[in-house]
Amino acid sequence: MASLNVGWKNHGKWVVTVFEEEHCHTLDTPRRAKRHRSHNVAHRNPVAKDLMDQLHTCGIRPSAIAKAINATGNDTAITTDQVVQHLRKHRLNNVGQEAFLVASHFQRQMSLDPNFYFAMECDSDGTLRSMFWADARSREAYFNFSDV
Repeated sequence: MASLNVGWKNHGKWVVTVFEEEHCHTLDTPRRAKRHRSHNVAHRNPVAKDLMDQLHTCGIRPSAIAKAINATGNDTAITTDQVVQHLRKHRLNNVGQEAFLVASHFQRQMSLDPNFYFAMECDSDGTLRSMFWADARSREAYFNFSDV
């Protein structure tokens, strides 16, 4: 198994004390090594994170987001799993803001579609109790089938 041990010597320098070159697995080519998580920093890049958030806000799926970021010609590739992980972490950071974000989305929908309607019911302390919305498609389904 490959290993490298380093020790601090009296003369104030780090010195390699043990070096074992033989690996217990096959080595990847440099082209494939780019895909290793340890070699990939694109998912940690603030510009890539912002782009992921913007594309996700536009309704683009994580696999398409990964393809778009990889098409920028960056040396490091980003995987769909890394996009999903970032979006999940971003969503968890917004806990407590969901009702506000949903209300903002519904207000945008109302401005775009005159047949869109929504209502929100809150407790006395301002906690969201229930939410209702209907768009043109659901209204048409109810009219035709008495069901959504």
